[in-house]
Amino acid sequence: MKYKLLTLLLTVVFLTGCWDEMNIEERGFVIGSAIDLAEEQTSENVHVTLTNQLVVPAGLGTPAQGSGEEKAFNNLSATGESIDNIVHSMGVITSRVPFFGHLQLVIISSEIAKQPNLFSSIMDFFIRDPEMRRKVKVIISDDKAKKLLDVLPANEKLPVMYINSVIENAENSIESFRPLIVGELHQLVLEQDSYIIPRVTVKDKQDLSYMGGVAFSGKSNKMVGTLDGMEMIGLNLVKGESKGGTIKFRVEDQLMIYEISNLNSKIKIDVKDKENPHITIKIDSDGSIGEMYGSKSLLKKEYEMKIKEEIESEMEDLASKTVEVAQQDLGLDVFGFAPIIRQRHYDTWKQIRNDWDQGENYFANATIDVSATINIQSTGATDRTKETGIEGE
Repeated sequence: MKYKLLTLLLTVVFLTGCWDEMNIEERGFVIGSAIDLAEEQTSENVHVTLTNQLVVPAGLGTPAQGSGEEKAFNNLSATGESIDNIVHSMGVITSRVPFFGHLQLVIISSEIAKQPNLFSSIMDFFIRDPEMRRKVKVIISDDKAKKLLDVLPANEKLPVMYINSVIENAENSIESFRPLIVGELHQLVLEQDSYIIPRVTVKDKQDLSYMGGVAFSGKSNKMVGTLDGMEMIGLNLVKGESKGGTIKFRVEDQLMIYEISNLNSKIKIDVKDKENPHITIKIDSDGSIGEMYGSKSLLKKEYEMKIKEEIESEMEDLASKTVEVAQQDLGLDVFGFAPIIRQRHYDTWKQIRNDWDQGENYFANATIDVSATINIQSTGATDRTKETGIEGE
């Protein structure tokens, strides 16, 4: 009898469904979220508007499977004092509980980014939520963030997927910075390190621009300034993180293009004088001549050396200008020098951490030297030039 009772109890346990299970039909699959300041502020606490892009499966089918006229997404907005409360209220509006397990993109408006500590408070929801993936991308919108969720070119059905494609394509451009992901942002916020988040501008309903970056203070977690396309090139050169891209330069007043195939940098920091650190940046690159104007032959050793020197000079100039902007205009270490000091000179870091790019701002007073070395692997398939079409000279 005891064995029968035990078998019955075990059967009941194993056949019982999960207490918190939810049918897939009851979920609203969110693939993108945009956060803006609310149009009206009615209390001491800041109100924000969250817009979620939910997938409509029926709209993803081909015309043969249906009418093909139904939209593949639905943008749903709600306003409140906290993201968590807004998300719960959306379940009442749509009869479907927002599910963030497939979230790919979080878009923050520049208005939000300029408010002290508001950005980090909002991102706290996306960092803490157990449904959230650590590789969710974060970008900043020049205009209202929700406008990006309406950008839809003719060849895409989901705006978020279109934005993702633009971001992936831009990773091969040295003028664009790779997107920050939630996992990285979490670490930056904890360490109070300053950082860059890519900036996106809406051109029209079917186009956007993914270029430039927004500089955030690690202390106040707010937007302090921006970097344009040329300054982003300098940033990528210092960090040595670009997958490719081109550098324009001139030799004897003739335009040439250097195509980067490999890029890295070595950074050394001397903190013996903690109030005036000395930072050395060595940029190394392999690449080829992608385009040239003029009549001289690239087979001439002297001319090739002159080209090499001009490319190195241009790289050093671009990197140095971005360093100057970071030190004088922003006053922020957006290059990641702080983690290097923390790892290699921890005892010194404990003494200067509150004055690195805040307070006394030792970063702004640091001496930073930049040098570049390039290796031209190829001059292309021909030595002919556009001006003369003559091989050699």
